[in-house]
Formats: sequence, structure tokens, C-alpha cells
Amino acid sequence: MRVAVLILCACLCLPSECEVPERATDLIKRYEGFVPVVYVDPAGHPTVCWGSLLTRAEARALRGRALTPAECERLFQEDLRREAGHVRRAVQVHLTPYQFGALTSWTFNLGVGNLRRSTMLRRINAERHDEVPYQMKRWNRAGGRKLLGLVRRRAAEARLYQRPYPCNSTD
Repeated sequence: MRVAVLILCACLCLPSECEVPERATDLIKRYEGFVPVVYVDPAGHPTVCWGSLLTRAEARALRGRALTPAECERLFQEDLRREAGHVRRAVQVHLTPYQFGALTSWTFNLGVGNLRRSTMLRRINAERHDEVPYQMKRWNRAGGRKLLGLVRRRAAEARLYQRPYPCNSTD
């Protein structure tokens, strides 16, 4: 009896070594939207640029001022580094860069507290990756209301989580 073995290059990384791929940063920016002035998000938080949360004092200081694209990009990169760091500390198993990016997007939007408390994180750390897309999609509410934008975002994050990561990718 002959057994064929197929070896797939999974391109896994330890979370401590993973970087957020461009597909994930594009996803975050697309769903956060670009608003260079202070606004209140659907959950009631003062926000600016691509979803950068502000304290009340920061929001007051920026009232009436439009931030430049460069200022917004700086804020976004700071937020992205912070949220990726939260994912790195919470996840204990190897991931593909796309899985890492999808989780960073999810955490960027929902926060580290929700990540740490989530069934999704328990499934990831138990290496039950097939259950993660369903768990991601459950988080589609803000202020107690189901929002179509969050339904779409969670679906996009779930697709990215499941997307194969080619070993020769520069993304």
C-alpha cells in the first residue's frame, strides 16, 4: 500500500515574531474609515482618523481641528503596534501572518479586554482554528445594537483568518 503525503508550506510564525500584513492594515482602515476630525463612534467613544480612541481631554484639545494625513498615520501606527502587542501576548500558538492580522484587526476594533475574555481566544490557544471564524462573527454589536458594518467587518476578518498565506508572499 502506497501513501501519498502532501506537505503544505504553512508559513507559521510565533505571535512574538508575526508582523501585521498589509491586507490586515488595509482592512482596518477600510472599516474604520478616515475622519480627520473628532467624532463620537457608535459605541459612544471620542475618536479621530482611522478609529483612534481619544480621552475626553484629548478630544477637547482637538475640537474644531482637522488632523493632517501624516498625523493620522502616526496615530494609526501607534494604535496598530499597541493592538498587535496585545495579540502577541494573548496568543500562545503559531499563526499564519493573515491569522495574526485578522486578530489584530478584531482587537483594534473591540479591545484587548474583549480578546482576553473571548471564547475565540480559547479556541485559538486550543488550536481549534476551524471554530475561530464563527467566534469572530459573533462580535457584531455596538451599544447593544447589531450593526451591519460590524457584521461585514467580522466577515472580512473571518475570511482573512481562513486565507492561506503563501510562503513567498511579501504581504
